[in-house]
This record gives sequence, C-alpha cells and structure tokens, in this order.
Amino acid sequence: MLVDTCVLIDHFKGNVSVSEFLKSNTGNLSISTVTDMEMAQGLRDKKELRTYEKLLRSLSINIIEIDEETSLKARLWVRTYGLSHNLCLADSLIAATAYTANLTVVTFNIKDFRFLDLELLSPE
Repeated sequence: MLVDTCVLIDHFKGNVSVSEFLKSNTGNLSISTVTDMEMAQGLRDKKELRTYEKLLRSLSINIIEIDEETSLKARLWVRTYGLSHNLCLADSLIAATAYTANLTVVTFNIKDFRFLDLELLSPE
C-alpha cells in the first residue's frame, strides 16, 4: 500500500483510527518520495522531524523514489487530467508511484485520484 500524505498528517494530528490502521499494516506500507518531502517540509522543528523519522522506522515504511517510468506516467496524467480534473503535480507523482509499483493508494482524498487507473482505499 502507498500511503498518501494526508494519512500521515492525520496520524500526527492524533487520529487514533488512522494510527491503528498504520500499525496494523506495519511492514506493508510505502510512501512516495514526494510524500516524504511534503512531510519534511511541513514539520515545525527538528523534534518533529525525529518523531517522523521514528515513525518511518517503527512501521518499516519504504520510501519509493521517482524513476523514469513514474515520471513519464505522472507527466501524461497531468497533461490529460490537469485541466479537466485539477490534478496537481504532487498528486500525479504520488499516483504514478503507486501505479508503477502496483500498489493501492491509501488516502482520504479519494476524489483526487478516482479518475485514474488505481486501486484506492480509505484508512477509515
């Protein structure tokens, strides 16, 4: 499963059901490098960064880098759906990461991805 940024944010906001979902899937979770960068950019200080890094380790979350295939797919989707569905750069890269790795996207923002050829799952 590829976890979207919004799910990790909800975990850090104290959403117990999200935290339980993540823990119950330990070792079966990945994130895009885009999500990793979004999380790091949104943290307020080094203490929060350490807490985030600890979460990645404790849940064995794999960070998937963007390769050429992922980049090409994301670019195609932005050209196809950017105007009609407001598909943004970050979401297209996250979605393309899931697509090329054949992973389900775990997100609260189903509407952001529902028009793409992806399996989607809400953590609640």
